[in-house]
Formats: sequence, C-alpha cells, structure tokens
Amino acid sequence: MAVLTMFRPFRPAAVAPEAQSERTGYAASGARKTTLSFLMLLLLPFFASLPVMLFQRFAIGQWYDTMPLAIVGVFFSALMLLLLMQLMFSLRARLSLGETAVTFTLPSGRGPTPMLRYASHAIPYSEIQAVGLRREVFGGSYAPIVLQGAHILTKAGDSIPLGYVSEANVDPAFPYPAMARQIAARARIPVTEEGGVWRTLLKPQQAKALGIIPGQSYAVTAADIEGLNRSHRRMIVFLVNLLVTLVLAGIAMDFVGR
Repeated sequence: MAVLTMFRPFRPAAVAPEAQSERTGYAASGARKTTLSFLMLLLLPFFASLPVMLFQRFAIGQWYDTMPLAIVGVFFSALMLLLLMQLMFSLRARLSLGETAVTFTLPSGRGPTPMLRYASHAIPYSEIQAVGLRREVFGGSYAPIVLQGAHILTKAGDSIPLGYVSEANVDPAFPYPAMARQIAARARIPVTEEGGVWRTLLKPQQAKALGIIPGQSYAVTAADIEGLNRSHRRMIVFLVNLLVTLVLAGIAMDFVGR
C-alpha cells in the first residue's frame, strides 16, 4: 500500500545521465512512439468490438454475461484513454532551447497525466522573469501522489507550466527539473525552488472549508498528510473488497449456470 511520506528535506530530483549533458532538444524517442502506436493499433479492434457485443446481447435479451462484459468495457475504455494520452504526448510534446528563445509544445493542463489539450509557446530568454520548481500533491484524497513541477513566469505576468515528474521515476525524455535549470541558465536567472509540499483545490466546497479561493495553492500540513493517507487506505481496502466480491460472484454464476 502506497502511503505518502512527503515531509522530508527538499532535494532536487535525480537527473538522468543523458539529462546532465547539454541537450538543446527534448522529445520522445522513435522507439517510444512506435511502441505506443503499435499497442494502440493492436488493441483498437478489440476495443471497437465491445459495443457491438454489448448491443447484440441487449438486442436478444441475454443478460447472463452482460454485466461482466460491461465491467470489462469500462476498464478497457480507461486503459485506451490512458494509452491515447501517452501516444499524443509522445507525438506532440517537444522542447527546443534556441540561442535567444525557448520554444515548446507541451500539455497545457496541470497534473500527473498529460491530457488532450496542448499549447505552443516561443518565449525569448529576455522575457523570462523566473523559473520555478516545487512539489505538489495531485490525485485527490483517494489516490494522492507527489510530483515535482516546473513552470516559467514571464515578465508579462504569465505563468506557463512545463510539466510534472515523479522524483522517484524521472522520465529521461522530459526531465523537467533539468530542463528548467537549463532555461534559467540561458535566461541568466536563478531557479526558484519552493520548499514544502503544495496542493491546489479546484472544488469550491473543499476550498471554502479551508477558507481559500478555488484554484489557490496552499502549503500542506502534517494533519493534511494524515488525512490523505487515511483516505488512501480506505480506497485500497474498498477496491480489494470489490475485487474479491466480483471474483466470488463470477464463481457463483459459473456454478449456477451449470
């Protein structure tokens, strides 16, 4: 069971050996793009057949194995969505460090999983006011995860996220902390590293309970950590019980059907 242990001294994320050298371009490798494309093409026919099989069962009133097939369809849909997000990220995400400006196309949202919205920017180094790094909690109360994020603050007041990465498993294709330090070095400014762990609440009810504005970040306390861990443990117990129940129900249905 994963438990958050976020109150430890802040240390920069380990940088992969290839990120330590002076790279000027960042993008997914050809092997990564090919593998994800192959998996998508391999699974797509099976995914497309699920609605047809469900419709055929509904049409003839066959309910015996409809529910298990619907559950498989839900999990299969989630898997295909995650695979699509990773494929789009591999195909679209890139960053180039030029002589006078940094240009990049990266996901425009926040969070551990790249979504489907992307934004392209070309920012001259002379227009960069600050480059920041900080650790943030994502995933809500039931599946929290701590990631280190990098962002650029321009002199016009725009805060542009670069991305988020796990400190325990840095993506060698996009080591955002190393990329942020390279950008700061070319802009001739220091990297701003915020201590502690931060969290952003988007739901008005949760933000109101803490007396903050929705979308405003706040520093996580020890009590918050304990509450997140407690919710996470309850979710894991619920999922295990649900899995056991489904397995037992499937076995019982097999015996009844004989």
